[in-house]
Formats: sequence, C-alpha cells, structure tokens
Amino acid sequence: MPFKTFTDGSVLTANDVNDFIMNLQVMVNNNVAARDEALVDPIHGMFAYLRDQNRLSFYNGSTWRLV
Repeated sequence: MPFKTFTDGSVLTANDVNDFIMNLQVMVNNNVAARDEALVDPIHGMFAYLRDQNRLSFYNGSTWRLV
C-alpha cells in the first residue's frame, strides 16, 4: 500500500482514513493469542506490538516474526 502525503488544506476523507491511516497503525496486543484473535487476516508489512514480550512483531506475508 502506498503512502499518502497530506498537505495543508487537504481534505481527509473516510476512504483516506480506511486506506492509509488505519492500515498503517501499530496495533497493541497483550500477547500472541490476542493478536491472532484480533488480526485474523493480516496484510504483508503489518506490525503489532506485544505487551507481554515488550516487542514488535511483523507480518511477512505468511507468518508473524518478532522484530
């Protein structure tokens, strides 16, 4: 997914929020089980923070990897 650069005066649409902002956030989960329950269909490049491990995990398109 490409990034979008917003400039002064840009109109932020619902589509912008769904496509750019929500998909680029880092989800915070208590543990791997909570992450997997919340993110049943992760996309390549997605990050998720795991509180119990104090680490980021990264989805490489087929599996989650700790960073």
